[in-house]
Amino acid sequence: MASTGNAEQVTENRCLRCGRKIRAGAYGPKCAAKVRAAATAADLSDWTAAQAEDARELIDDGGVVPTAMPGVFRTVSHDGERTYLTSARFCGCARGLKGRPCLHGCAVVIVLGTRPQAAPAPVLTSAAIWAALDSAGATAGALAPF
Repeated sequence: MASTGNAEQVTENRCLRCGRKIRAGAYGPKCAAKVRAAATAADLSDWTAAQAEDARELIDDGGVVPTAMPGVFRTVSHDGERTYLTSARFCGCARGLKGRPCLHGCAVVIVLGTRPQAAPAPVLTSAAIWAALDSAGATAGALAPF
């Protein structure tokens, strides 16, 4: 006899920060602790106290979701009807498009404060590039542009 019943769909929850499996919520226990610590330690002087509180609530509700682009998140509007692409310096909401600070940007600043910072890229000068090309033998017979 074939089953036509109401099979329960099981969805697995994953932490929005590290991607590990979790039971419920938006973040696992360790990531949630890091987000809470960053929320109290972050410099939120550009935002009002109400915006900072709304940003914390947005994070707790899982309304800040990372995208494939580093440092860019999809954030949810107050009413839950729309989402915006948001980074630490830009947001697609009405306030953000006017260049004004919004709760979405505040939430991203808090979330980014919990991530380890990448090492800065080395600064390359034209002399260093030419030296590397010379040592590789790639410039044999070529004239430097300067």
